[in-house]
Amino acid sequence: MRHSIRFKLTLMMLALTGGVILALILLNTTFLGKFYYKTKQSTMKNVYYQINQLYGDIDYDTYQAQDEETLDNIKLELEKICSKNNVNIQIIDFNHHTTFNSGMSSQTIENILNAYIYSINISGSEVISKSDDFVLTSNYDNRLGVKTLNLVGELQYSNFIIMTTTVESIEEAIKFSNHFIEYAGLIVMMLGVIITTMFARRIAKPITELSGIAEKMAELDFDIKYVSNDKGELGILGNSMNKLSDKLEMTISELKSANISLQKDIEKKEMIDEMRKEFVSNVSHELKTPIALIQGYAEGLKEGINDDPESTEFYCDVIIDEAAKMNNMVKKLLTLQHIESGTEKVNMERFDIIPIIKSVVKANTLLADDKNIKIIFEENNPIYVWADEYQVEEVMTNYVTNAINHADGDKIIRVYTEIKDGKIRVSVYNTGHNIPETELEKVWIKFYKVDKARTREYGGSGIGLSIVKAIIDSFGQQCGVYNVDDGVVFWFELDCKN
Repeated sequence: MRHSIRFKLTLMMLALTGGVILALILLNTTFLGKFYYKTKQSTMKNVYYQINQLYGDIDYDTYQAQDEETLDNIKLELEKICSKNNVNIQIIDFNHHTTFNSGMSSQTIENILNAYIYSINISGSEVISKSDDFVLTSNYDNRLGVKTLNLVGELQYSNFIIMTTTVESIEEAIKFSNHFIEYAGLIVMMLGVIITTMFARRIAKPITELSGIAEKMAELDFDIKYVSNDKGELGILGNSMNKLSDKLEMTISELKSANISLQKDIEKKEMIDEMRKEFVSNVSHELKTPIALIQGYAEGLKEGINDDPESTEFYCDVIIDEAAKMNNMVKKLLTLQHIESGTEKVNMERFDIIPIIKSVVKANTLLADDKNIKIIFEENNPIYVWADEYQVEEVMTNYVTNAINHADGDKIIRVYTEIKDGKIRVSVYNTGHNIPETELEKVWIKFYKVDKARTREYGGSGIGLSIVKAIIDSFGQQCGVYNVDDGVVFWFELDCKN
């Protein structure tokens, strides 16, 4: 509690009020008496000047004529001055007659005149101010304990003025004044504490709210916002915290996105490393068998295991066949590498795809007939597409040869086309065994073989479908595979818009 802003403001208010009260009492005690005495002296001088001016404003002839109305007006003004300034006045004219007396005793007049005319130093008397027109003195009466200020001077038209005023006991007034300041100060302090507490609570509320928002921000909760119509410093601070919250939320979001991207990059790198290892392993595995066969048959020829020409020719045929398989696999790997790296330029042009399909079907008819497989393609109308003609032929060749190698059952291959939404889908269907559903997406992976024994039987390398995928991706199109009741369908799409 003692660290709260309300406590500090209240304590500051008490200290400030107490300091002001002590300063007032000190100033009151030290300077009030002198100030009061100086004010009284100034009052006496001002009264003298007013009365002198009053007589100066009267026409001399009128005054000499002793006009009753004029004299009455003078007396009325003199009474007002006496009442207003708390002074006693006696005025004596040039005939030594008293023309006005506000209640001054003869003894007082005598003492003042003796001090003025005969320069008699009366005990307790002191000259305060002296000029050509008047003398201002102070006098303290020990018997009565009263201090007075006295002024004797000359007025217009040879009039003589005597003034006196009592200087009240200022010490007693100071004492009462200090008591009043003390009581008033206590009331002000209590009111100050109440007002300060209410004011501090009003200030502390938004600060507490801002503190809560800061704690939420520290916990990465950016939903809460500072809402206020305050145009002052707290409102500016609240708006700044709202902006900071939005900026932090955006920055953290960007960091998370960057982190996810980095994680994907790491996973991609790990996948690439894994694919590289798998690639090396697969290439090694694929090359190991033909190399072993070539080495074995070559050694057999060298050692003359069979001297008859027929065996020698068989050994040579095996070596040539295995070397051809290795050569074919290396060519396909190079083709795939060029396509995936983008070094092989894609020559996009518009051409009729039907002759391409017919050419591929015709080229593979002899192979299909040897295996009692029937290839069906009956489309004759031209269909123009946008693609690389050479690479489309490569795709069709891979699809058709793949279908021939896996056709079973009725041994039928059917090639057909469908046009929809500005795209042509070319599908190659073959009867035979389905591909397991879990294996469908893996057929595009390099060296992946669903039936390894059968693939080896027809000399497949597991790269053909990877080449298909890479080519179609380079066109920005789609390809895929799905099972039907009695076989498998491979398909790819091309843009056929004019």
